Amino acid sequence: MKPNNMFKDFIDTSRYTPSVDEGGSPVETFSTYLSDIKCLVQPMSGLEPVLAGRKYNLPVYKIYLDVDSDIDNKDNIVYNGNNYSIIEKIIYPDTYTKIVVERND
Repeated sequence: MKPNNMFKDFIDTSRYTPSVDEGGSPVETFSTYLSDIKCLVQPMSGLEPVLAGRKYNLPVYKIYLDVDSDIDNKDNIVYNGNNYSIIEKIIYPDTYTKIVVERND
């Protein structure tokens, strides 16, 4: 069963697009890939990042979305105007996908 009725938040994604500058040097460019993806965003509790065994850039969120969402581990997530990197992605077949993101500074 897909928990789509719980998805009340929205995120956008940006995906890496290889490009070069005027001098021909490679440049990291992220372009909008998907917009208005329905999801559920939950902040991780204060201890969760410590228990996970590494120090994260706060804030850290868990985001639950449709299992069929085309989100790659290298994508950036845009939520409330801030950019986040995906640090973990878990797919629960036939139900939902959970990603954990940390803020890009």
